[in-house]
Amino acid sequence: MFSRSRSWVWLPAIGLLAIPGCGEDDGIGHRFRAYGVVTYKGKPLPKGTVTFVPDGGSDGRVATGELAEDGSFTLTTHVTGDGALAGKYRVTVLSTEGDRSKLPRVGPGIPLIDRKHRPVIKELVPSKYCNPSTTPLREEVKPQTNRYEIKLDD
Repeated sequence: MFSRSRSWVWLPAIGLLAIPGCGEDDGIGHRFRAYGVVTYKGKPLPKGTVTFVPDGGSDGRVATGELAEDGSFTLTTHVTGDGALAGKYRVTVLSTEGDRSKLPRVGPGIPLIDRKHRPVIKELVPSKYCNPSTTPLREEVKPQTNRYEIKLDD
């Protein structure tokens, strides 16, 4: 049994449970675990960013994942590793050498690589994969755990 003199310690903790917006109800919608691996010419791509951009009429949101040395990634929409909304996506893969932080952005997580910036930034994959309008890659996030094998070629 708790004494009255110590009950004040529990009141703030109980109050936090009643705050709206805590937990998964963040207004974005239910995200589904989405992860995978990217290979280029049959080998894991050791660095870069994978971006899932909603395709056409899809009600998704942009989700991104940083590539690990083994080519693996986990998508994030709002909170690290929270996955992606169900829907169809165009997939971009950007892997470069150089300082990408100085590049202008065409959207959240999507740096612009144009002729002016190419001398500074070396692309490690063909440029067709770097732009949502030219990428041939399409994926669907289904209302389940999703695993992708994204294979890039020339």
